[in-house]
Amino acid sequence: MKCILPHRIIKTVSFFGLMVLICLSCAGRKYAANVSDGIEKSNSIIFLNYKVKKRADGKIEIEHLNHLVREGRLKKRFDGAGQEGDLEVVQLDKDHRLLSRMLIKNPLRKTLEFADESKGLQTKTLNLDEATFSVRMQLHPETKQISIKPFSEDKSLIQTKINQE
Repeated sequence: MKCILPHRIIKTVSFFGLMVLICLSCAGRKYAANVSDGIEKSNSIIFLNYKVKKRADGKIEIEHLNHLVREGRLKKRFDGAGQEGDLEVVQLDKDHRLLSRMLIKNPLRKTLEFADESKGLQTKTLNLDEATFSVRMQLHPETKQISIKPFSEDKSLIQTKINQE
């Protein structure tokens, strides 16, 4: 008697694994949601890359990986409401005055969509301990630093100095 069950399991696991990888690779581009309109005449876009980690005590730690400034203007602005776990990115001038801000959806929570065995669409939310995320925003000409803080708190997790010259 021939057993086809292991073959079917391998096929299903392979398909699910492929879907997870595809969703994770594309999901990093859906985070930015602009919540403030503070830039009038900037011709620069800043791209920032960060790594976020959840420590054993539950606190979040953010590490700046790199940033790049290029000429250009962003075409779309998004409005969104913040939730617990989201991050707020703010541009500050030399006197620490707010120039603009935007919201980053929780980078440690990924939502995946995949097809199950019956070809129905399923959604699964993964809570990660570590992830990288990117920020793309219009760079205000007077920006001297970019600060990231939890949406529901006032204390900054990281401040990145920006040298515009």
